[in-house]
Amino acid sequence: MQATQLNVEQGIEVCAENGRIIIESASPIFTLATLLDGITDSNRHNELDVGKLQGQEQL
Repeated sequence: MQATQLNVEQGIEVCAENGRIIIESASPIFTLATLLDGITDSNRHNELDVGKLQGQEQL
């Protein structure tokens, strides 16, 4: 397990390419709640004025 840098509880992705089986660590799955929990006053962006509305934004 050390050579692969994987651990028992870690998710993996398995695929086949050119006759080889490839095992890679899986990308983390984020929920909206988890992402929103990460928003703080210090990492929140200020409003950005992008000018007058154009097209269908006014619906």
